[in-house]
Amino acid sequence: MNSVAPNRLGFFGPAGTFTHRAALLCANPDDDLLPFDPIDKVYDAVLDGHVDRAVAPIENSAEGYVPPSVAQLWRLRGKIFAVDHVSIPVTFSLYRKIGDLTQMTRLAGHPMALRQIAHWIEAKAVPTREASSSARGLEIAAKGEPGLYALGPPDVGEMFSLEEVETHLEGKTANRTRFLALAAAPAPLSGTRLCTLCLDPVSQSQMLMRAGLTLRNFQCSPTKTENSLGGYAYFCEWDLGTPISPDHASALDYGTDGWFIGVLGNIRG
Repeated sequence: MNSVAPNRLGFFGPAGTFTHRAALLCANPDDDLLPFDPIDKVYDAVLDGHVDRAVAPIENSAEGYVPPSVAQLWRLRGKIFAVDHVSIPVTFSLYRKIGDLTQMTRLAGHPMALRQIAHWIEAKAVPTREASSSARGLEIAAKGEPGLYALGPPDVGEMFSLEEVETHLEGKTANRTRFLALAAAPAPLSGTRLCTLCLDPVSQSQMLMRAGLTLRNFQCSPTKTENSLGGYAYFCEWDLGTPISPDHASALDYGTDGWFIGVLGNIRG
């Protein structure tokens, strides 16, 4: 994923999150990594030219597609494109202040992370405190009272002056999160590619199937496309095949004829 060498790589931040870890995998050695929050600012940074590329979460194997990210792809369709992707395992560690031997009285973490270790929390019978990101939860623990622990990615304790107490809290239910690399221009159609589209309505997928494309992923819950009753679109990904035939490539032009709303990008298969 790091075959190009832009100078600035944005990511949905702050540092110390899973998106930050994904951005490090996408980065070239000389890249400057710049955090943006909330997620719409990640996309706007690419649109405005503040960064050359950016990394944002798109799908979690336990929770499904990330609605805020899908909404931004829709908002900036035709202006921002998915050009690549990377997935990382989501595994959680428990952190506390260095030297704090107080029994855990509260656990801070991102709501999605707390849900994914619900069995562990239930066994510990510990109250939780939601945070806007895993990094924010770690910051809360670093500044909070004794007994306030936090949930976060592995190996980030030093960044927040915390110590890692326990690892792999998710047990055998570890999942993966997939992240998109975003750019202001689409990637070339070469090799094995997945095409990211928005469809409206669902029946339009049959037209793409007849054109020879293979459906790989489909967002079951539609994304709202306008501030009125009705007006929904479905985020999906299609396999263009290897090699990409002229018929498959031309199928992506059907959006201009009203077959579907638009091409949101294409990424490695």
